[in-house]
Amino acid sequence: MNDTYGIYAEKWKGKEGPFAILRFFLSEMRRFDPFLVVCFFALPVPGTLGAYLASRLPAWIVDTLAGAGSMKELFLGILLRGLVLLVCEVCADLMRDYIGEDRDFLRDYLTGRFIAHAARMDASQIDREEIREAYASSYASAQNSRGFYEGTGVMRIFTDLLVCLVFSVAIGRVSLLLLAIIVVSVGVNIGLLKAARGVHRKYHGTISAYAKGCAYLTDLTMDPVAGKDIRIYRMADLILKRFDENLKAMEACYSRIHWWYFGRNMTSAVFTLARDAVAYLYLISLLGKGSLSPATFVFLFSGISTLSFHLEYVLRRAMDWNTLEGSAAYFQRFLAVESTWRREEKLTEEEIAEMIQKGVSLTLRYVTFTYPGSEESVISHLTMTVSAGEKLALIGLNGTGKTTLVKLICALLIPDSGEILLCGHPREDFTREQYRRLLCVMFQDSDFLPVTLDENLTGQAEAMEGENAEALTRALSLAGALEVYERLPQKGKTRLGRGVYPDSVEVSGGEKQKLLFARTLYRNAPVTILDEPTSALDPLAEYAMYTNFREAVGGKTVIFISHRLASTRFCDRILLMEKGSIVEEGTHETLLESGGRYAELYEMQSRYYRERAEAERKRSYMEG
Repeated sequence: MNDTYGIYAEKWKGKEGPFAILRFFLSEMRRFDPFLVVCFFALPVPGTLGAYLASRLPAWIVDTLAGAGSMKELFLGILLRGLVLLVCEVCADLMRDYIGEDRDFLRDYLTGRFIAHAARMDASQIDREEIREAYASSYASAQNSRGFYEGTGVMRIFTDLLVCLVFSVAIGRVSLLLLAIIVVSVGVNIGLLKAARGVHRKYHGTISAYAKGCAYLTDLTMDPVAGKDIRIYRMADLILKRFDENLKAMEACYSRIHWWYFGRNMTSAVFTLARDAVAYLYLISLLGKGSLSPATFVFLFSGISTLSFHLEYVLRRAMDWNTLEGSAAYFQRFLAVESTWRREEKLTEEEIAEMIQKGVSLTLRYVTFTYPGSEESVISHLTMTVSAGEKLALIGLNGTGKTTLVKLICALLIPDSGEILLCGHPREDFTREQYRRLLCVMFQDSDFLPVTLDENLTGQAEAMEGENAEALTRALSLAGALEVYERLPQKGKTRLGRGVYPDSVEVSGGEKQKLLFARTLYRNAPVTILDEPTSALDPLAEYAMYTNFREAVGGKTVIFISHRLASTRFCDRILLMEKGSIVEEGTHETLLESGGRYAELYEMQSRYYRERAEAERKRSYMEG
């Protein structure tokens, strides 16, 4: 039974909470750069000392002058305190700059962390809706780096907390009323900001939907395939109209949001002005009564602004905690998803080598599979055996479950029930690397990566030399792709993928299929599966490919997946699938003699080819 999500859920259960999130964030930062964590915890010392000295220096000057101190004492005192303040500010600025520069690299680090873990995950895990949510959200967090980027600001809260503590004690010792005025004014400002952000959050989903609409329409106009329809059917005006509608809707949402922020800023300015007026008048009254010394007056005058600034910063960072918490939680969930493949080898290398030498058999016993969210099984209690060295054709109309069966055999999907065995061993006995050595598949929707052609065909970055070069040339020749390979500008060093390289090339559908076929032959695996390998080829090219392929694979095990029946004559046995089950089995001749479903499909396809050949013959005759 596929219990991937159960394992995943148990792994991260109970690991989310403020302290767990903070611990996870710090551990990721330590992996990224240990000195960054040191800066987080060291910054409060020079940051707090510098803020305190900056407020105390004018007060000390006033106190010194009032005490009739000498100019020499005043000068040396200013110089000494100035040097300490300078050292504090330089150290604090260096650490802040280091944090600021480092967090600019967070996107690359987090994306690399995401890719490294995603590459180790099972393909079957990504099909789970719960895991897919964490997968998509983690990728978005890695790309934007917003949550972790904001987290570096959240960590600076330690400095602001220490500054707030020092100045709160200093101001509270003089007047608790003055301290209360500062706290209330900051609280009002933060409340207004929270209200404005709440409106922003309210419209966020709507804005995102309109933004996705604009992005989709933009991508549509740049898509070569869609571009043909847009031009032929004159749909450009319709697309522009829809694009303008999305932009106007976004503008309306942003207008409401901006008015809220404008109102908050204006109200905040009034409250700040009122706070300063009340606080300063109160200080002046204490000074006039003699309850306050001039030096203390100067210190508190500066301290009010300092405390207000850092207290507001603390509350702002506390509000940003939700962003960090969300991103860290998604990453925790994502990183908790571990591969279900065996890590330690149960089968020895000698046993694997013996399988490869003697040939690999494949057995499926009562295999059932249902895609998540679906009620109907795609594969239902399917049982089949492929002997070592056998050439098997698995045919059926589109939608019968053939490609799903291929993914199950390749362990890209895990069956809900039943078992799949290679040489009598279940998947659980193999490591991922061992299992992959025994199988090779050419999917119908395969594509090339944006690297060189040789790297696409061989999976190796090294130059093709010696036996590897000979093996590649042989594979290209048997696949009918050698001519395509030789006429490319730089042959195997030609780069593919125009979306990445401006000097790359594109090959046609038929050429790509031949090159992918050559890649399969080069792989030379004990079990080869071809999933609709000739869908882009004409009948003559298809016949040549199958003829060469049988020569290339020799005594290896081969499974042809197709809804076209040209492959069946090259196979030892044919299985016909319908609705996820095997309904007919036999050789080409025996199935034709039985007059069943296979014979019916074969006659339909043969009639089509005969009619097309006759029409071609008549056309050639008339033109001649």
